[in-house]
Amino acid sequence: MAVRVRHSSPDGSLVLVVDGTDGDLAVRFEGYEWHTHGDLFVGSYGPTEAQAVATFVDQILSDRLAIAVCSRNGAVRDVRVTDDPATDGDAAAGEYILLRFWSGRAWHAS
Repeated sequence: MAVRVRHSSPDGSLVLVVDGTDGDLAVRFEGYEWHTHGDLFVGSYGPTEAQAVATFVDQILSDRLAIAVCSRNGAVRDVRVTDDPATDGDAAAGEYILLRFWSGRAWHAS
């Protein structure tokens, strides 16, 4: 896919990428497997794929969506956006999940 937009987190630990090929938009964290497609957000984040992806990315960059950083044996294995951080913090044996926001601020249950 062709990279359209790349955002680096303020602490330099994450890079959020919007990829696009032939009008298909995907959002991912550089270097990790997790990704999502823009067409999944049409309706809930905007009326078109481009608007929905822009809103979704804005939600991440403005600390309104939590990010799960999944580690095993001290190495980060995946990074993903979570819509349910209260339950996404549950890790399997040997796994650690850090819940944070784009700014680097830790997520805390309210």
